[in-house]
Amino acid sequence: MTEKAPDTLTDEELLEEAKAQKPFSIYTAFMVGFLVGILLFGLFYNTWGLFMLIPLFLIHQFAKDPKVVRAAAVRRLIKARGLKT
Repeated sequence: MTEKAPDTLTDEELLEEAKAQKPFSIYTAFMVGFLVGILLFGLFYNTWGLFMLIPLFLIHQFAKDPKVVRAAAVRRLIKARGLKT
């Protein structure tokens, strides 16, 4: 089953999509925050720079994940249509 583009969804489908994506968004936000914490800890204690690239790479991977991009588009459409979640 292929997913429809977010801009073609009805209001009800859009709200259901946002509801289904909420746990994933919380998980992603937690992981990015954890990795930023590792970066700040490393900067504070002057650890090796090479090991600091690993959290940066993982943050980049989380940011370009298609689910994250779709969740942002859904949130943008909900705000544009004036819907309440």
